[in-house]
Amino acid sequence: MLPKPHRLSRKDDIEQIAKGRGVKKEALLLKFSKNGLKESRFAFIIPSKKIKKATERNLVKRRARNIIRKNLKNIKGGSDILFIFSANALELDYAGLEKELLSALSLAKLL
Repeated sequence: MLPKPHRLSRKDDIEQIAKGRGVKKEALLLKFSKNGLKESRFAFIIPSKKIKKATERNLVKRRARNIIRKNLKNIKGGSDILFIFSANALELDYAGLEKELLSALSLAKLL
């Protein structure tokens, strides 16, 4: 679980980020925008149309949250970041998902 200051939960904030800039990878779409705070905040979305089973969606979210939590000190502050996963994310193991997330963050110049 991410610390509370790093969680993004308000629907208005998430909709605002969805209009921001993005980086597309094979297993995910990363959207981000500036937030004017010291720390970055994160949200994770997996559409149920892409991955049908809730247990599989939760597995991907748990892995992604853990990867971000472990790398918080390396991620630049002051951004709201939204990860939207595709069905390809389910095919990746933990190491593959970590590589995908970190490469998307570096492409967005957030690392």
